[in-house]
Amino acid sequence: MRKPQKWILFLAAIGVGSVVSAGPVPVTDSTERIALEVFSVLPPKGEDWFVLEQAANRIRFAKLSREAASRGDTAFASVDGLILNARFQSPAEFLEFVEKSPMEERVLRRWRPLGSKFKLDSSLGSTCVQYEGAFEDAAVPQFPGSVCIIDTRGFDCLHPHRPGVVVRISYGTRSLQGIQPPSIEAEVEPFLKSLVFAPIK
Repeated sequence: MRKPQKWILFLAAIGVGSVVSAGPVPVTDSTERIALEVFSVLPPKGEDWFVLEQAANRIRFAKLSREAASRGDTAFASVDGLILNARFQSPAEFLEFVEKSPMEERVLRRWRPLGSKFKLDSSLGSTCVQYEGAFEDAAVPQFPGSVCIIDTRGFDCLHPHRPGVVVRISYGTRSLQGIQPPSIEAEVEPFLKSLVFAPIK
């Protein structure tokens, strides 16, 4: 495997393209597919979902409601097309690379990792690594002096038609420590399963 260049992921991801629109814009039809350059996806289902940002190969959603704001929790979902200058000889090699990517490059540096799991998964129609992670964030501006817990789940997938491109699809919640936010799994699982990799035109 050729040594990859520095891979900045998750909220610090390198998107393929510049921002073409910014939110928050409410999601009015969760059955309307959003097609970008290297993938298409359905938005999360349910009420109070908004598009926070949309670029050529990046889209970010957040669930914004008064109830959530009063509890101090946030739900989010995103898809990114990422440039990765590396080639892998096998799925196991890709899994090893994702597992060994420096944690500080996967998240904002202020987050303290609490635990993570990785495994190969082909359910999205490509070679993917499914991951789960938990992080501690003690620097949320809205809650000075408080600790928030971030739980995230997603997939890093090798684009089957575009060598050198990884598609990351993920969702998660942030909540004040000790407060369990409502489950969003039913709203985001259809979003995860809707991912389609765009062919080269």
